[in-house]
Amino acid sequence: MSRIRITGMMGCVLLLVAAIVDVAGAVNYGGVEFPLGAVSFADSVTSFSLGPGTAPPYNDPATTLGVPDYVPRPTGQNDNTYAMGNVGSLVLEFVDNRLVDQDAAQSGLDLYIYEAGGAVEPFVVEISKDGSSFISLGTLIGQPTGIDIKPFVSPGDVFRFVRIVDANSRASGSPFAGADIDAVGANGSILPEPGCLLSWLGFTMIVAARPLTAIARRRVVPRSWNSGRPRR
Repeated sequence: MSRIRITGMMGCVLLLVAAIVDVAGAVNYGGVEFPLGAVSFADSVTSFSLGPGTAPPYNDPATTLGVPDYVPRPTGQNDNTYAMGNVGSLVLEFVDNRLVDQDAAQSGLDLYIYEAGGAVEPFVVEISKDGSSFISLGTLIGQPTGIDIKPFVSPGDVFRFVRIVDANSRASGSPFAGADIDAVGANGSILPEPGCLLSWLGFTMIVAARPLTAIARRRVVPRSWNSGRPRR
């Protein structure tokens, strides 16, 4: 389905209304609820650097785009994750949304990294407004794991890029060495229209106060995305 870009204040209103409507149908991915659903996830690979110890079909960075879609499969078959290799790196971009700090959803955790596989491997996470200057959020570990960016940013900051670097734990070896990245999602997420930025405060209030009936209607993606995979 093609996307239509709507600009101007009316576009902001329409996009914000669409976001609010989507809150009622918020999607749960691997135990994490995203108010904006699939829009929350990274859309483009900006750059990557493979570390040693990885080989096809596990070294395609495009598998990190979009929603979590890891599928447990025997060794040698594509499982929809990107094995970074030892000290490998990856830079992803949010195209149809932006990462911001928020306090309304998931106890204020703004950014989620979905790492997969039998070996739970650590990685360093950094964020950037322009793809050049990055702010380190430290080393994370978990499947998935989330972080509150508030201690690292200033009020009103808006980010487009996320860089992930394998922390060289060497918990797994060839052909899928390093952290195995499935997806990257911004729970603190706004639509990119400039006028919508000021409306984000109102939107987060709506998220925080949404009725229990909306929660009852939310869609859930089963947590089986990270179960049953052979231990690496």
